[in-house]
Amino acid sequence: MKVKAFLLVVAMLAATLVLSWQQAPRAAACSCVAMTPAEQAEMADVVARGTVVAVDRPARPSSSTDDATYTVQLTEAWKGDPPGTVDVLTAVDGASCGWEGIEQGMEIILFAQADGAAWRSSLCDGSGPVNADFVDALTAALGEPTAVAPSPGDPVAPGPSEVGLAADPALLGGVMAVLVAAGIAVWFVRRR
Repeated sequence: MKVKAFLLVVAMLAATLVLSWQQAPRAAACSCVAMTPAEQAEMADVVARGTVVAVDRPARPSSSTDDATYTVQLTEAWKGDPPGTVDVLTAVDGASCGWEGIEQGMEIILFAQADGAAWRSSLCDGSGPVNADFVDALTAALGEPTAVAPSPGDPVAPGPSEVGLAADPALLGGVMAVLVAAGIAVWFVRRR
């Protein structure tokens, strides 16, 4: 019996040694340097305000650095001469400095650099939801924004009534399924 226990301990130690021999890849996380809006604008090719009209994230990204594409319909620009609608590439995950918390229908301030026919932005560039104080700081640093003319064929930005359940058929379907299940449960409870 003692021999079996000894062999079991030796086998477990050998397995631990083999498994620990291969080191896990280094973990990395997004780390941004704090900058003022003027400093962020200096590094950007375009600084503009607009509405996110579409979000295309890969269904099964192979890495957190894979690109997600946000289509933004611009209304005004502080810097640059962007077209009415731009496709913005950003990492699919915030751990790789991709945008977090920006969804379809949101009005955002965009800081981006030209990347071929598209634009590129990251969590550290300053892009994010519109904030009155931030808009005031940008205007103080860069002057009044100019209107961005819509491009022919631009999609129409969803209005406030279109954002929410009606804008997301999957969410609407999920809510309907929960309501139907709740109705059936109430019916069974009352039937008893």
